[in-house]
Amino acid sequence: MRIPDGQTTTTSDLRSCYERNDFSFGNPTSLFVVCFIGSCRVLPLLDYFRAYNSLNGEPFELLCFNPVEMWKGPGTDIGEIVTEKFKDFRFPRVDVLICESLITCGSLNTVDSQPLNVFSTLGCAPEALLRIPNWHGMFLYDKEVKMFNTTYASMSREQRIESLRTFMLLYKTQFLKRCARSSFPELEQWVDDNWLTTRMGSASEHPGGALTWKFFELITAAMGIQITQALKDHPFCSKGYFDNSDTVLDEIDREANGWKF
Repeated sequence: MRIPDGQTTTTSDLRSCYERNDFSFGNPTSLFVVCFIGSCRVLPLLDYFRAYNSLNGEPFELLCFNPVEMWKGPGTDIGEIVTEKFKDFRFPRVDVLICESLITCGSLNTVDSQPLNVFSTLGCAPEALLRIPNWHGMFLYDKEVKMFNTTYASMSREQRIESLRTFMLLYKTQFLKRCARSSFPELEQWVDDNWLTTRMGSASEHPGGALTWKFFELITAAMGIQITQALKDHPFCSKGYFDNSDTVLDEIDREANGWKF
C-alpha cells in the first residue's frame, strides 16, 4: 500500500492493510528489503525510513508486521490469530530485520527460543538483525500510575513521591537491561547518561522522540546510511511520533524524580 508521502503511518493504516494481507510500505520493486516487526513502537522507525526513501529515490522495500493490529479484540488470542493468518506465509528475502523482542505473538515471535517464531516457522533469514529494546510497561509518571493502580491513587502525596522514586529505579534498571540485551548495548550508557535530562518515554508504552531517533541513528550507522540535514528536517523526523500523546508531568513527578526535561 502506498500511503501518501506527507502522511505518517497510523495503526489504522496497518489494520486496513493487514485485512488485505498487504505488508508493504515502501518500494515493492526494490531488491533491498528492510522489515520491521513489533508493536506501534516501530512506526516512527518505519516513517523515518519512508522519509529516507522519499529523499533518496525509493531505494528500499519496507515491510511492517505489527501483530497487535491483527488482534480481533478481547476474548481472542493474538498468538493464535497470527499463527492462523500466516500458516501459508513464508518471508521473502530480508536484508535487514529491525524488531522488538516478541514472545506472545505466535509465528511472529522474534525470539528464537519460542516454539513458533519468524525464523524457524516463517523462514525469515535476515542478512542483519537489529533488535531494539521494548519501551513496554514503563509506569514512571504520576498520572498513569494513578490511572492503573488504585492503591497508589489513594496514597498521600508523600507516599506517592516515595512510590514514584521506587518505580523509577525499578523501571530504569529494567530498561537498561533491555538495552544491554539489544543489538546496541551502547544504548545502556546513553540512556543512563541522559535519563533525567532527555524524555525517554512519552508514556508507559510509547518511547519519546529522542529515544526513537537514537534508535534510528544506531540503525542507520549499522547499515552505513548517512543522516542528512534534509532527512532531519523532514516532517516525519523533526518531531516525535508520540509527542501529541505525552503524559503530562505534575509537580509531584519532578519532586519525586528530578526530571529536567
